[in-house]
Amino acid sequence: MKRLIILLTGLISITTYSQKQANVWYFGLNAGIDFSTTPPTALTNGQLNTTEGCSSFSDKDGNLLFYSDGIRIFNKNHTLMTFTDGTPADNLGGNPSSTQSGMIIPKPGSDTIYYLFTVGTDFVPPGISSNPGFNFYTIDMSQDSGLGQIINGPVNLAIDPVSTLDISTVWSEKVTAVKGKDCDTFWVISFAQGNFYSYKVDINGVDVSGVVVSPVNFTTTDKRGYLQVSPDGRYIAFADYRAAQQVITGSAQLFRFNNETGVISPNPTTLIDFGENESPYGVAFSQQSNKLYVSSYNGSNAVYQFDLNDSDIPSTRSLINLKQGFRGSLQLGPDGKIYASVPGSDYLDVIDNPNDDANDINYINDAIFLEGRQTAQGLPPFISSLLLPIQIRDNTTFQVLNNQDIKYCIGESIQINSAPVTGTNIQYEWTFNDGTNQTIISNQPNLTLNNLDINNNGTYSLVVTLIDDCNNAINLEGTFNIEVFEPASVNALNNINFCDLDGDGFNTFDFENDLSPIALGGLDPNQFEIYYFLNQADSDNNNTANAISLPYTNTTPFPNNQDIFVRVHNKDASDACFATTQFTLSISAIPTPTQPTNYEVCDDAVNGGDTDGFFNDFILSTKDSEILGTLDPTVYSVSYHTTLSGAQTDSTTDAINKNNPYRNININEQLIYVRVENIFNSGCFAASDNTSGNFLPFRLIVNPLPVIAINPAIINQCDTDSDLSTNINLTQAEISISSNYMNETFKYYPTQPDAVADTNEITDQINYTASDGDSIWVRTISTEGCYRISRLDITISFASDVNYNEEFTTCDDFLDAEGNNSINNDDRDGIANFDISSAIDDIKQLFDPAIRNDLDVLFFETIADRDAVINQIPDPANYRNTNIPASTQQSIYVKIINKINNDCTGLGEFFIRVLPLPDFSVTSPQIVCLNNPSFIEAELPDGNYTYEWSRNGILDASSTSETLNISQGGTYQVTAINTTTNCRRTQRITVNESIIATLTQNDVTIVDDSANNSITINNSNNNLGIGDYEFALQDENNTIIRDFQDTPMFENLNGGVYTILVRDKNACGVAQLDVSVLEFPKYFTPNNDGVNDVWVVRGASTSFYPESSVHIFDRFGNPITQIEIDGQGWNGLYNGKLLPSNDYWFNIELTDRSGKKISRKGHFSLLRK
Repeated sequence: MKRLIILLTGLISITTYSQKQANVWYFGLNAGIDFSTTPPTALTNGQLNTTEGCSSFSDKDGNLLFYSDGIRIFNKNHTLMTFTDGTPADNLGGNPSSTQSGMIIPKPGSDTIYYLFTVGTDFVPPGISSNPGFNFYTIDMSQDSGLGQIINGPVNLAIDPVSTLDISTVWSEKVTAVKGKDCDTFWVISFAQGNFYSYKVDINGVDVSGVVVSPVNFTTTDKRGYLQVSPDGRYIAFADYRAAQQVITGSAQLFRFNNETGVISPNPTTLIDFGENESPYGVAFSQQSNKLYVSSYNGSNAVYQFDLNDSDIPSTRSLINLKQGFRGSLQLGPDGKIYASVPGSDYLDVIDNPNDDANDINYINDAIFLEGRQTAQGLPPFISSLLLPIQIRDNTTFQVLNNQDIKYCIGESIQINSAPVTGTNIQYEWTFNDGTNQTIISNQPNLTLNNLDINNNGTYSLVVTLIDDCNNAINLEGTFNIEVFEPASVNALNNINFCDLDGDGFNTFDFENDLSPIALGGLDPNQFEIYYFLNQADSDNNNTANAISLPYTNTTPFPNNQDIFVRVHNKDASDACFATTQFTLSISAIPTPTQPTNYEVCDDAVNGGDTDGFFNDFILSTKDSEILGTLDPTVYSVSYHTTLSGAQTDSTTDAINKNNPYRNININEQLIYVRVENIFNSGCFAASDNTSGNFLPFRLIVNPLPVIAINPAIINQCDTDSDLSTNINLTQAEISISSNYMNETFKYYPTQPDAVADTNEITDQINYTASDGDSIWVRTISTEGCYRISRLDITISFASDVNYNEEFTTCDDFLDAEGNNSINNDDRDGIANFDISSAIDDIKQLFDPAIRNDLDVLFFETIADRDAVINQIPDPANYRNTNIPASTQQSIYVKIINKINNDCTGLGEFFIRVLPLPDFSVTSPQIVCLNNPSFIEAELPDGNYTYEWSRNGILDASSTSETLNISQGGTYQVTAINTTTNCRRTQRITVNESIIATLTQNDVTIVDDSANNSITINNSNNNLGIGDYEFALQDENNTIIRDFQDTPMFENLNGGVYTILVRDKNACGVAQLDVSVLEFPKYFTPNNDGVNDVWVVRGASTSFYPESSVHIFDRFGNPITQIEIDGQGWNGLYNGKLLPSNDYWFNIELTDRSGKKISRKGHFSLLRK
């Protein structure tokens, strides 16, 4: 059974305080909607013109009672309600600029008494008075001919129960309500100054004195934002809105609520935190209390969903909708949908399925047209528990069916279960309305419908009446619609195996004409449609966006077993009445077999001897895997044929039984033709063809065996002693065994059975230990791997050696091991070039002159090489001992071979040694101070050597020792010479010049008597010398006030005498110069505090200015005193009397040591404090 469930509007009624009491809404700019229709109908008779807050309430049948913006109350006739004294209700404690300006609560146990809770604000637009606080009013609907009047109020609820202070001015704009756990109770909840305030409403009215205060660990940033309780009473959602002057920093919090005690948990879960550039305003729970929605202003209007069933609720935040607009509210409607307002819109938005997960949410923008009225920021809040649903479920799918259209297929049987209820006198009545008549069909809790057909189309309603646990008469109602359709079926389709003749791997398939009629069978194609998919999930879920476009061309070349999924469904119930099947599509190219190698064997002695060119045991099936290569053996078969036409015809014409032994029909070789064929499509094949160039026939080849020239062959060997046992190079006999030995290989065995069985092969053919008279057995093997076996006899003779013990020496060189000049050069590796060619004649001189010309003298680096006569030293005159470093004495091994009778040889040995170079070290580069000559040296020599020195390539004969006195820079070379071996080593020392600075007064520029006194040393163009200099400054107390620096300038100096220090970084010394920086103080304070007690010219002394005059005058030009520049200065006395604070003038003339005059006139202040 397959079915589609589509959400409808209008949910069931739960209690007499059911969602119908929330049927009529008035809000915004004279806007309203009525939920007695589906979808709700826009109302245009509302009198509210409210920026935010509003509230309304209806009776249990959904008829309007009254509504309010918090300041005014309008009755069902849309005229102002009055107090019992006739005063109009137009100045209540709420405010249309308050987020939630009012909440209406029916008094339990009464059909006429209602309470209007109002919330004021001090956030008001022009023209509206601020009135923060929380109050309630009592309304009696039996008054004024059923239009209702206010019989009591306002009652101030903003009284702190502990301090008894009125805290109205700090009260928030929030109020919400929910049914209590106890019978006939409601909880009305608000917030102020970090505390929740919960007021119980029961049959006794509003319990003001028993308010439950719940302090929480949360500090709000603002009064604004919605407060809502979940329908099941478990959670409270708190929007802390703050967005002003482009600062957006609000938050959203989630608290736990106890609907029995009214207590709110102290520690919230932060859903949206401060600093996220979000300012939450509206909150609303889904009807099942499993999802929470938050509307937030972040420059736009955003709506987020949170999953309350997740263990980490904040992590489930999902953006549901984002649109242009200011802050707006969210409110759960009696139809189970959540409605959203965006200010200034002609429409309400709707979250159509708020119980679902975020990815499945259907958010409808501009869903409900308001018939010319407009939304503002607010929507009316209601007692959240009024909106709790009762569920009706399909017993098979467990889908909730309340107010939904459900599609089934003809022939299905279903059972509909109603949710369990508690109470007494429970009665059930199921009715069916087919559009014309309504009939009672069952009085059982659950409804069973068997073998559905079109007569079952219609509306099914359940009414449950009972007395609940609180002794209230309750009516529970639920409705859903059923529509029944013809079921779908689909016939199985054969797999498609297509041979791609053009080789591109693609083909276009006409499923519509070739397959669809087969799949549909007898179904009406006008009523049923068929889709093809690439996966089962898309087929099952009717994801037509991913359906294959027809005709279908495969997207990847040569798909191997691509599954195609077929779906047939009734057009009118595509997700309810459908059936699926699948088939496999494969596209095969004309096979491209691997070119087989020839099938080669060696001739044998069966039926005609081992030279007849025939072989009886060819098994052709052994070539299958080689020919198929990567081709699938379950898809392709291989057959072998004696003719090309047979291979091109089919798999049986001129075919060879590939699994039985086969004998070639031509001597030595036969051509075999191959056919590779698709098992599922015999027309998709490849046949080997000499003319194709791609896939050729292969040959059966019978290779001949090698021809043995001498059997047995003989090898003669001379021994070095008289035991007639020695190592023999067996390969020397190969030239005798076969005349084709250059194209054959040989294997040697100690016995004939070993040679036949290919066991115990002699692995070291070059160093085989044998005795005179031994025989071994040889396999002579052709290039095709065919072999014959023959015998090799061994004869061993005796010969003598030579005694030659010379040592050849040479100095080590600075080259790499191979004798190249590279980065691996090493003059300590014991490797060098030798000329050992003279040893050849020396050794021949040890033999009789008659045979000297018959001798070959060969040199080797190892005894093994010498004995095997391999790796001979090829050029004795230019031998480099790469393989045997000779820092200590090493042997060269000699073999003397008689060229006339090479069976006999002689042995010898002489020596080589590489002499070490002198070893020492040098330090480079170095510095020589031109003002202080020094020396350089060969450091840490490992012996007593003589030395040669040179500078810039010119020999310096002043020293033959390891040291050399120097007074100038340059490139020096020192060569150490071993006078015994004459081995030499040369190293280079770079010497750079430097010098102490030459510093004079002419090198210094002084800027004084200024806002920025400074000293500058001219160091450009080696003005001070060739050294690398750094600069410091020292005051008159020899204290360094500016440490050494690279910059030759000192700024922001006080007047005084300084010493300039110029230090060579290469340690060639420090030059210094005393300088004067003049400063004429602007004031002095002669109060004997030790600071500025006298006026004196700073930086002036007779050492710098031998001639000077300093005169001081009052402001009228009268002379006061004359002071000496080396004196104590003027102390502010005139004729022993204190002069007052005033400006005084000076006239100064200074003459420096060069005769240059400096004149200054100015004034300064005498300050007395």
